[in-house]
Parts: sequence; C-alpha cells; structure tokens
Amino acid sequence: MYRLCRDKKGLPHTLFHGVRGCCRLELDTWIRADQKRVRDGSGKTWYRSGFHVMPDMPSLDKLVTRFKNKNDLVVVEVEVDGETWPKSHSPYDVLLAEIMRVSSQAWQKRIPLSGHGV
Repeated sequence: MYRLCRDKKGLPHTLFHGVRGCCRLELDTWIRADQKRVRDGSGKTWYRSGFHVMPDMPSLDKLVTRFKNKNDLVVVEVEVDGETWPKSHSPYDVLLAEIMRVSSQAWQKRIPLSGHGV
C-alpha cells in the first residue's frame, strides 16, 4: 500500500490528524489507528477513522492533485495489518487501515512530490 505523508525534518508525519495527539509517525513500529466516528472535510459525512492508504500509485496520482502545497508532501510505501475498509464516500480509491507501519527502508525510498508536476 502507499500513503501520502509530510516530510518534516526528515521524519514522516500525518497530513492532518495524528495518533494519540502526535502527528509524527514512528519508523519501524506498528501503529494502531485511533478509530472513532469522524466527519469528512465537508462536515457532512460520518465515517470510521483509520489510516488513509492507497492500493497503488495510479490511485495516489489522482488524490495528489487536490493538494496545492506539495513542498513537504511525499509518497511512501507502507505495510498494513488488521482490518482494511473502503472510504466509501471518497471520490478516490482510498482504503482505511486499522494498523500500519512505515519501515526505515521504505522511508529512505520516499518520493517527494514538490516539483514533480503531479
């Protein structure tokens, strides 16, 4: 699976909401999502939260177009475990994952999106 992250001082961070109050993602550690009932950006649709992941790079390319500031945006391959479910109201091919890990090796291979025209 693939995920969009922010690269802050060489470390992965979530785009919006953190895990237990922290946006920094620990490398090489399985992280369980804070699952709760949340609303999407429009404030209308409720869904069960989880880690936003994409099954492949073409799916991710479409999602990236909605971000104006790509300066610290990166794509990183992630491992998922536990349950995954579709974010059914999303116009993108987004899955939500219960458990995720960003390996150090995958983080070293992250793809910066600034200047890539994606």
